Amino acid sequence: MYDEQYENHFLNIRASRAVFLQFAQYTATALAGTPSAALKKLTAPFQQLVTDLEQGLTARAGQAGSGQGGTLTQDEAIGQIQEFVRETNDVLLVPRYRKQPATLRELLPQGLDYLTGAAKKDLPTRFEAFVKKLEAYAADLGAQPATDGRALLAALATATTARTKTRLAETATISTLGTDWRALCEALWQVHCVGLAEYYQEPAKARTLFAYHLLKSRNGGKKKPAPQLVA
Repeated sequence: MYDEQYENHFLNIRASRAVFLQFAQYTATALAGTPSAALKKLTAPFQQLVTDLEQGLTARAGQAGSGQGGTLTQDEAIGQIQEFVRETNDVLLVPRYRKQPATLRELLPQGLDYLTGAAKKDLPTRFEAFVKKLEAYAADLGAQPATDGRALLAALATATTARTKTRLAETATISTLGTDWRALCEALWQVHCVGLAEYYQEPAKARTLFAYHLLKSRNGGKKKPAPQLVA
């Protein structure tokens, strides 16, 4: 286990690009203010790495935003589905089938709350079953309710996929994001090593060069508070 002390642990950090850049920018700020000449020499090249990655991340976000247009979040899609179900029930189904309770039960066999109160994991399947019922009754209800339902179902699927990708990005190790990010990890490791060499008698001072408090704990524990920078 002692061998791990000699491995670049920055390569194995799990965080989103944005969070890792915050982490790196903290180190850049710490380097700029350090009294150590050896560490201060690392400031300019380190800051350049961070700046280049920040610009790349901004461009990436802009491209993603222009491509997504009016894409809904998962919560927004769920909210619209719940509203659609309530409105379809109140405005269309109940008035039309007031005197045909058996048909109403066929369309909503478990009742309205079965859909409006469904858990996120259950809603797609339950709502799709409801949309299929609307399609089956299209001759009586018209095609529009089922068409609108299908559109909402597709929006929910898109939003759920986007949410999953975001979560995966937040748990990916930085080393898997590409050579530029690996280069930043190498630069952080250099700061780590030089910092320990400079403060070998007080290694806690080297710790203040890094914002580990911004990262999720590997053991699932509470985050440690931000360190006090060395004056």
